[in-house]
Amino acid sequence: MIRPFSLRDAPDIIQLQTRAAVLDFKRRLLRSSNPVGSAVLGVLSGHYAGARTLVHTGATGSDPRAFVQLLPREDRSSWDVACAAPSLEEEPDAAPLWEELLARSIWIAAEQDIARIYASTPPGLAEAQALRRSGFAVVGCEEVFVSTVAYPRTSRPAGMREVEASDAWALGELRRQVIPPLVYQAQWFAPEEEAASAQALGSSRGGHVWVENGTVIAHMSLESTSRGHWITCTVRPEHRADLLPCLRYLLHLADGSDTRPVYVSVPDYVVGLGWLLRTLGFESCGRQQVMVAHTVSRVAVKHPAVAHGLEGQADVVVH
Repeated sequence: MIRPFSLRDAPDIIQLQTRAAVLDFKRRLLRSSNPVGSAVLGVLSGHYAGARTLVHTGATGSDPRAFVQLLPREDRSSWDVACAAPSLEEEPDAAPLWEELLARSIWIAAEQDIARIYASTPPGLAEAQALRRSGFAVVGCEEVFVSTVAYPRTSRPAGMREVEASDAWALGELRRQVIPPLVYQAQWFAPEEEAASAQALGSSRGGHVWVENGTVIAHMSLESTSRGHWITCTVRPEHRADLLPCLRYLLHLADGSDTRPVYVSVPDYVVGLGWLLRTLGFESCGRQQVMVAHTVSRVAVKHPAVAHGLEGQADVVVH
């Protein structure tokens, strides 16, 4: 039986969370995991904050045997699978519970008009196989690099500045032109959702753009927590080799250390960025695949159109 988390489940979730699998390197490396706190916050806020948590009580039981947590993205058009317990590496027999929880998550997302659910996990793990069997498909892979070096102070390169709200349209165009079509189509489903996501990028803190002659060449984001820093880059292919000064400036801002490393995620289609990072002293710390489950499908809709003056004539339908 699968049901939403309730406050009476808190003691069981506390026990289960010690064996939880936290999906996505960024979440695992930068944030402390507190599933029960996130679950309680989700209930108290009506899922505006915290996580939407589903619990599985098995075929006949009343106490949770497994759970999955879903977090909304910033533009609230999609969710992420944040974590699930128990980890399938420790308890392979829990795979059917995972699959049922994930399948129910997709169904609930459709009910809530959520178009997609994302999940990121290293390839080959039992968790990745459970996601596939539940309706998730791989849309890309990325490598995560790490550095603990403190980089020297450097001035901001010419053309580089902080993101402004007015950059939203240009950032959307950059992604549309740079990201491979199949990856782009899998990640941005409808024009209005893409516009909302671009607007969120345009108003986000820690974002920088490199602009030349009015054209956005690259968008870089820097997110920092008490546990480390995370950098992402979207850059036009013909300018990847010229990104080094911008990277040096971001690394100076991050001020990494042994206790607060700097991580950079590099999608496989961004050829050459990994080589630049290695010249700066970065090392690979792992790979993960990005997976998505679509809750709805796009269909062509034919709307009849009435042409005045043709009444009584053959029916005319405009496609």
